[in-house]
Amino acid sequence: MGSGGQMLRGRLAGSKMGQGRERMKFFLFAAVMGVLLAMAPPCLAENGTAALSAADRLLKTRDFEGAEKAYRAIIAGHPQEAVAGLALFGLGETFFGRNEFGLSALAYSDSYREFPQGKRAAEALFKLGVSMGRMGRTAEACLAFKGVRVKFPALADPLRARVNQEKKRAGCS
Repeated sequence: MGSGGQMLRGRLAGSKMGQGRERMKFFLFAAVMGVLLAMAPPCLAENGTAALSAADRLLKTRDFEGAEKAYRAIIAGHPQEAVAGLALFGLGETFFGRNEFGLSALAYSDSYREFPQGKRAAEALFKLGVSMGRMGRTAEACLAFKGVRVKFPALADPLRARVNQEKKRAGCS
């Protein structure tokens, strides 16, 4: 930029013009953000199901950190919706996948407690038991496994088999 550019910058640095410069920066920033937002995928606040699918894809590729962030955003954006229960379960899976069993237990517990009739409620209670077992908390693990059988008597055979397998692994009677 030549001396004209320097003069222009010098004039913009003046008191009234400096304020104008800051306003111009703000409007430029707002315009850029508007373009970026227009190009962005659907907003979480508008489409929790699409966001959940994206988070699930991250989890399947074992991008636990990315999935964790995505699930947390869903929970924050949809705290009272069924998608939050699924996101809480997914959050538990991100911790479980990293062997952070205390955190996974909390997430599974929240998923079950907040959405006891949700799509993954039985599995959340089961995974709570598995997490407790991995932490060496046998009594709590056994209690969770018993809860799965009592609260979900029509449990699908594959999950029932997993419950029985984990009960044995934890040393439940």
